[in-house]
Amino acid sequence: MILDSVPLSAPVSNNVDLTTPGFYSVTWEFTNSNGVLSYTTQKSRLILVTPVDPADDISGVYTRTNGVEVNVVKHGTGLYTTDNVGGVAGNDAYIFDVYFGVTGPTTIEVPDQPNPLGGLVHCENATLTMDATDTTIKWVVIGSGFGTALRTFHRN
Repeated sequence: MILDSVPLSAPVSNNVDLTTPGFYSVTWEFTNSNGVLSYTTQKSRLILVTPVDPADDISGVYTRTNGVEVNVVKHGTGLYTTDNVGGVAGNDAYIFDVYFGVTGPTTIEVPDQPNPLGGLVHCENATLTMDATDTTIKWVVIGSGFGTALRTFHRN
């Protein structure tokens, strides 16, 4: 088995604005030639620009107002996943990880990402509210099978 390893070069596409919070797509291109096979390919990744303090952490178990519990896991400064973006009960097809980023004191961004139910999923009108007794996440899920209801989650 031949394992290929190539160094990353400068991105071929990079629209990151370090002064404006949000997700940005960065694309790298690399060529590999190992004597057996030569190819050039591109890979894109989303990069999160966030002003939040690295110590901030909104991870935990949240309960949607319909009683369904979802998990929020921190992966980096301001970067999280939830395992049930819609807070949907009783259907494992809706249980999949979705990334989101905290982009300000009260704002969350959920960029387009694959939806196992078909197409892409993202969220609109996403907000974060924190006070001494509660952390609340609200958003409208846009994607196949979700409808357009505002979903509200409170941290347990």
